[in-house]
Amino acid sequence: MIIRPLKTTQQTLLKGMSEIIQYGVPRSGSTLIYNMLRLMYPYHKVIKTHEFKQEYAGKPFVNTFRDFKQTLVSHKRLTVLKKGKQFRGYLHMNTINSFIDYYEKHLKYSYQFNKNEHGLWLDYRQFSESPVSVVETIEEYLGNSRVNIDEVIELCSKDNVRAISEKLEDDQDEKTKIQPYHISPDSVHWQRYLKPETQGLYEQRMNIFNADLQRIIRGGL
Repeated sequence: MIIRPLKTTQQTLLKGMSEIIQYGVPRSGSTLIYNMLRLMYPYHKVIKTHEFKQEYAGKPFVNTFRDFKQTLVSHKRLTVLKKGKQFRGYLHMNTINSFIDYYEKHLKYSYQFNKNEHGLWLDYRQFSESPVSVVETIEEYLGNSRVNIDEVIELCSKDNVRAISEKLEDDQDEKTKIQPYHISPDSVHWQRYLKPETQGLYEQRMNIFNADLQRIIRGGL
């Protein structure tokens, strides 16, 4: 969890604001946080996005991040399962390289978002360890939501997401943005999907992305 210093208080942060931006690289917990936000602040429009647009500048945002080593494998898993295939074997280098190109773009998006002082970043690990603390953190940032928090946590629970996901066939649920096969393990054992000779290079490259993102979030780059 990282809360950027605010130039305004939480009581006035949403005043006059009709939109809340939710951003994160795919498979970083962005759908979970999108649903928490839309349930907690029903009088605001929550925009879920995987890119930065200039129109988002100056608006409050709640962004998610996760270890890049896990997001890549998790994203590939979802893509394969949606095609009706089993997720097994090794990732090809062309797949890894295409994600590297995307993650470089993601760092640029993150930098653009972080120019805005109204920003909250949430670590994927916090979702599994303590959903209550996630809600409390959001309220600390955006202000009291005045809704039943227990109900929000229940509606966003893995059991409920899985139930919605299992009813879907091809398309995502437009209201919740949940997709078929949406739920994956909390920690993806990425090593099993890479050949031993490529694990070291993969880990090194993804850790560079992790470090660069942390510097951006903390106002470094």
